[in-house]
Amino acid sequence: MTLNTKNPVDFFTNFAGTHKAYGMVIDPLGRISKQLTGLLHGKVEGDHSIFTLHEEFTFDDGAPYQRDWRITRKTPTLYEATADDVIGVASAAVTGNIITWYYPQRLAMGKNGFVVDIVDIMQFMPDGVTLGFTKIRKFGLPIGKLVTTFQRQ
Repeated sequence: MTLNTKNPVDFFTNFAGTHKAYGMVIDPLGRISKQLTGLLHGKVEGDHSIFTLHEEFTFDDGAPYQRDWRITRKTPTLYEATADDVIGVASAAVTGNIITWYYPQRLAMGKNGFVVDIVDIMQFMPDGVTLGFTKIRKFGLPIGKLVTTFQRQ
């Protein structure tokens, strides 16, 4: 199989339908602090310019996490998205088979939670597999990483 490194990947086409997710959260010292599994359900809406993505994750301690994205294609290589825990609008750029998302996110941890900056890199592979690497920063300092694999069902 040949990877698409020249033509821009279409997020809507690649994430339509159901995907199974597996992942791990890595703390700043490189230790695995949590593991997770999940299901994602994506579908194109209306005139094919809007995409909804419902995420349901369960962490190894039993804690659930759900999020609903509303994604808009601005150009073939630029996307914008909103979700309840995203502050403002997430933006994404596509280069070949990689899409990189940027957004501030409110994490519901502790009494009031806190805001982190997310850089979420997704590489679309053959056979319905997507690899994810997420950098999590607070005040510009790395506080964790998330490594994920998504498999089309």
